[in-house]
Amino acid sequence: MVTDLASHQLRNGARGIAYRAQQLTNVAILQNRVGVARILNLESLSNEGHRRIVVTTLSNALIESALANARTLAFFLHERRREADLHYSHFIPEWADDVSTVTGRAIGTISEYLSHSQVGSRDPLEHVHPGEWPVGELALVLVSGVNRLVSALGSDQQAWFEHMPSTYEGLMSADFRSVATQLSQNPKVRQMTEDLQSYLSDHTNL
Repeated sequence: MVTDLASHQLRNGARGIAYRAQQLTNVAILQNRVGVARILNLESLSNEGHRRIVVTTLSNALIESALANARTLAFFLHERRREADLHYSHFIPEWADDVSTVTGRAIGTISEYLSHSQVGSRDPLEHVHPGEWPVGELALVLVSGVNRLVSALGSDQQAWFEHMPSTYEGLMSADFRSVATQLSQNPKVRQMTEDLQSYLSDHTNL
């Protein structure tokens, strides 16, 4: 391990990364395998407008949660380390994994839609609503990447990443490969989705 962080900092950081992985996985399962409408007892809401508000608001909140957690994991796994960020190199400086080939675009695209309001590009297509975000693909690629890192650590350090074994098991049992996210009309989101799907097609044994 590198020596620029104290052990308690690494432990706290590991718990945070494991939490993000768990949350991203859970949201992906809820979005892709369950659906907000089935989670809620909407029969108690007699007003159709209210039901629509509940489903839309909670669906959007889940997507935003997934994107925020995905961005944190992508920064953690990206080959370029920003000075203020917790990074895989704090745990294994020499670790090399090709997940970084897709983390860069994910960081840029997600950040654009989670950041402050912007005037955006002159290209009108880039203002098209993102539509379907590839939450399942993001979870599968990024959480699997974290799991590979954790698997390469010693047993003491593995224990810092709480719940990672069960998170990864839940991710694999959800079988996100069986249903690919539809491609967005927004070019940036579409390209990110295509990158993730291409990565998964090349990595059948994550």
